[in-house]
Amino acid sequence: MSLYGTMRTGVSGMNAQSNRLSTVADNIANSSTIGYKKASVQFSSMILPTTNGAYNSGGVDTTVRYSISSQGTFS
Repeated sequence: MSLYGTMRTGVSGMNAQSNRLSTVADNIANSSTIGYKKASVQFSSMILPTTNGAYNSGGVDTTVRYSISSQGTFS
């Protein structure tokens, strides 16, 4: 694995955690908003094909999911 691949993996992980913290902040900020439905973050690993038998790190990807099937708060 190259130095670039190592850095890319680290940056990918930091971006994923940033997305998670942003989602938590949105949930807290909108906790008293009528009709707001909470969001959650789903993490998934990215797998890259190997080149010449060398290991390639893939990193992490995030998907923000909103609870659209749950009922929001009423006033």
